[in-house]
Amino acid sequence: MRTLLDQAPCIYFSLADDGTLLEVNDRLCHVLQYHREELIGKKSEIIFPVATRIFQQTHFFPLLKMQGHAEEIYITIKRKDGEQVPVLINAERKMEGDTAVSVHVGIIVYNRKKFEEELIAARKLAENALNENTDLVKTK
Repeated sequence: MRTLLDQAPCIYFSLADDGTLLEVNDRLCHVLQYHREELIGKKSEIIFPVATRIFQQTHFFPLLKMQGHAEEIYITIKRKDGEQVPVLINAERKMEGDTAVSVHVGIIVYNRKKFEEELIAARKLAENALNENTDLVKTK
């Protein structure tokens, strides 16, 4: 798979229906601190922590089978040292001959939670200011 996708600034991997990793790109290997040979042919459990495996089996994979695609799915993947990496994934299920393959592309979102918390705090401040202004107008 030595293509531009292999060197793209996103993670990429494909899975067989049984969870076997079929392809990975350089970015995924770098982020997870693995060599390609350590991942290809292994089960996805090697990169999915327990919570992601449960979500994969109960929600994500059934969604892919029913709709053929899924977008903006938040999961975590696991580095070789066990550290978890937050990822936003888009996936599509394709047929390669008689074999169904799930193709995943994602971006690392280390700051997602921080940004969400900042947005929530800003929203609360704006709502409080609006309420105070409304109270002032009523008092006048």
